[in-house]
Amino acid sequence: MRHRLGWLPAPAALTLLLVLLVGWPALTWGAGSDTDDGDEPMTIEHYQAEFTIDDNGTLTAVERIRVRVPVHQSWIIRHFDHHDPVVPGARRVPRDIEARLTEAHPNADGLKAIQRRIQSQSERTREVDHEPVYADPDRSAEFYEGQVQHYTERAEMYEGFRVRTKASVRQSEEHVARYPGIEEFSDILASTRERLAGYEADVDRAQALVAHYEELVARARAGTLDPVQNYLEWNMLGPSAGANRVMTTLEESGRVTAVLIGNHVVGMPPGSYTYEIRYAFDDALLPSARGATTSRFRWHLIPGGWPQPIASAHLTVNLPGAASKVQCEIGAAAHTCGEVAGEGTGTLVVHASGIPPRTPVTVTGDIAVVPPSNSLLPWSARWDRVLGTDPPRLGWVLALAALAFLAGLLIVRWARERHPTPALQLTPPDDIGPAQTSYLLTKHVPDSALEMSVMQAAARGALRVEARGSQWSITRTPEYDALLQHMDPVTQAAAKAIPARGLHFGPSSAQAGKVLAEGRAAVQKATRSWALTDKYVGRRWWMFPVLGAVVVAAGTVLWALVHEPMQMRAVALVPGMFAIAAVPLFKPAARKRRTAKGRELWAQMLGFRARMAGTAPDTAELAGDGAEELAGYLPYAMAFELTAPFAASWSEVAGSGHLPPYLVHTGRASRTPSLDAVTDRLAADVGSAVASYASSRRS
Repeated sequence: MRHRLGWLPAPAALTLLLVLLVGWPALTWGAGSDTDDGDEPMTIEHYQAEFTIDDNGTLTAVERIRVRVPVHQSWIIRHFDHHDPVVPGARRVPRDIEARLTEAHPNADGLKAIQRRIQSQSERTREVDHEPVYADPDRSAEFYEGQVQHYTERAEMYEGFRVRTKASVRQSEEHVARYPGIEEFSDILASTRERLAGYEADVDRAQALVAHYEELVARARAGTLDPVQNYLEWNMLGPSAGANRVMTTLEESGRVTAVLIGNHVVGMPPGSYTYEIRYAFDDALLPSARGATTSRFRWHLIPGGWPQPIASAHLTVNLPGAASKVQCEIGAAAHTCGEVAGEGTGTLVVHASGIPPRTPVTVTGDIAVVPPSNSLLPWSARWDRVLGTDPPRLGWVLALAALAFLAGLLIVRWARERHPTPALQLTPPDDIGPAQTSYLLTKHVPDSALEMSVMQAAARGALRVEARGSQWSITRTPEYDALLQHMDPVTQAAAKAIPARGLHFGPSSAQAGKVLAEGRAAVQKATRSWALTDKYVGRRWWMFPVLGAVVVAAGTVLWALVHEPMQMRAVALVPGMFAIAAVPLFKPAARKRRTAKGRELWAQMLGFRARMAGTAPDTAELAGDGAEELAGYLPYAMAFELTAPFAASWSEVAGSGHLPPYLVHTGRASRTPSLDAVTDRLAADVGSAVASYASSRRS
């Protein structure tokens, strides 16, 4: 059983390691989150926001933020934290985000910076093809006329797309009406309508740009577009600025949507700027403890992600029903905002001032409206990077991981050889030594193969093994040369490893350890060569592509942990569980398979092992074989790891304190150790000598 299940601890440890790596973001949740980004030079002078919530719980918001910029800045950043600490299962992911700069009022330093850039443009080149010549109204008008022509052509192009797509919609509607039972036509109709809506939006956008640039042409021709206004219009205020970026980033608290507002190429010169941000959220209304006809509303009207102090704020909340039990809090310490206007109505108004950086303003209340259904997750945001935010997708991933693990187990099971039925075998098979016996049982050459092969040579009369106190002496007998040629090749390799002058060693004999180490290597090489040459074992060439697939799977685990496909680290479980289940395939024994000839000999060895262990049915006990025959069984007892029960049988036959004739222990008979103690000590001292030699080489 130990042989068959000995590989289990390694996959168990690897599974634990994989689970730790996959779940690392959840385990380290919140670590290092109390960071200080330093002083923020900008100040929010006024924060005006209006929130509208409908019966379905959809929240739409318009924020107008006036910011004072004392030094040049690239942009401002609006953070939307997806994590809601009050409702762990909710994910506050914004959608339909629009952000733009609506007003720009550079101060004296800002005007100087803009004028320097305008002057630099005038001096740098007379031909500017990517921006208007700010200081030249006529050339700016020509430039904006080119923009009018460009977007007019795009509007016409999108209009053509729109007309053709609208015709496709009518055709799809006819197909759906004619064949109402065919789902494919309904899917085509839905997809075509979605494409039509996109083209209509493109047409409207292009036409708006045409109107905008026509206005700039008129202002430039009339001389009312001065260079500074021209610069601000192109780089910051107008639709041509187009440098606002929306991206989702990862922070300590989980996933965050960051809106970068501004033009990072030219930045914001010192002054005052007003930004407008529009967005929407789902599931803003939650069930209330007051009953099924009341909803709960709790929202950060000003989020805690703003690093700037806020001088004043005017916040309006339009609700789908009358609000009661309204509370307004500032910061985590829950300082009240003061009186909130509108309790008992559908509109709440909050005024606040002197709000420190990273301090939320939160409004809570019960709304007289039936709570809509919400899509809450069964886990908190702590687990989002691990499990994702899509339970059905997670279910598929876990199912695939289970299937991958099962596939790996099936390959391992298919690669594992079934044990044959032990054959009746009373004595060791001819010409098969103990090292070969051990190899056929395990397809592995043990470190003790040298010792058991030396004992085999001694049992055959070619060597003599003597224990002298803490020292060992292995010498050749006079019949060595005559007997050597009648032994199996592995036993011959072990006997040849003993020098003609003999080998004398103790546990710390480094010089003798070199001879023993070379003897071990020779025995291992001879054993493997015998198994392959005599066709007892064959190689499994098909195993190498399988091992390559396991290596690729392990590499895919690392890739998935770094890149987090589908926004969940759990994806790494799919290749990881396959690789873990297939770990036993990397054992050298798994790459070889016993042939029919090898399986027949394997069955014989199992039968002889059963007899030595006393578990073979209908066989006589070992004690009935006699001392001479039992003496030849000792090397096989070492191969079977049955020296203790064999020593008992030997003592019953030869008497206590007696050893086989080829194994001598000098000293008083009363102190002669048992047979299994002698063989165990031999194996231990050989290992110590080899280790001493290896240590001397390192030093």
